[in-house]
Amino acid sequence: NGFLSDLSVVDGDYVSPGTRLGKVIRYEQVKVVFYVAQEVADRLTLGHKFSFSVSDGETRDYSGVVSRIAPAADSVNKKIQIEGLVINDALLLKPGMLVNLSLDLSSETFDPAKVYVPINAVIFAQNDRYAYVVENGQAVKRDIAVGDIYGSWVEVTQGLSKTDQLIVDGQRSLPPAGGVEVKVIQ
Repeated sequence: NGFLSDLSVVDGDYVSPGTRLGKVIRYEQVKVVFYVAQEVADRLTLGHKFSFSVSDGETRDYSGVVSRIAPAADSVNKKIQIEGLVINDALLLKPGMLVNLSLDLSSETFDPAKVYVPINAVIFAQNDRYAYVVENGQAVKRDIAVGDIYGSWVEVTQGLSKTDQLIVDGQRSLPPAGGVEVKVIQ
């Protein structure tokens, strides 16, 4: 089921099992490929929504979701390749089309109901994950559980609240038991 884009045989040709007859293209779902700077890629996750428009006589708007984020920058343009999937029910999008794409990086990246901290504030040791917070002027070690990583940020699923004062610099020099006096700089 689809569209015939290449026919390798003609009427009257003899073919044997395994002979390629042609190529059928299905594009009810299409892939959109675009490139972004590293700092933008750090804020994207799989499933992140994007929108774009196509102007081929009449302007039409579409939306899709990020399906792949390249692990390294492209060697030519030094940008991160992003692939997105788009439902193409009306079959109006064709391979090779150019689009005007936009990404909303405001609130969609981080869920306001969850706790996110800089990844460098978390200490990853053997099977332990912990961070230091300030309680009553003292550094206190807190065991935590982490979730997804978003570039230089990590979701904390247990052990920290949004009101905790997290130590993000110098925490690796603190003794494991904590108890060091800490002066908070505002």
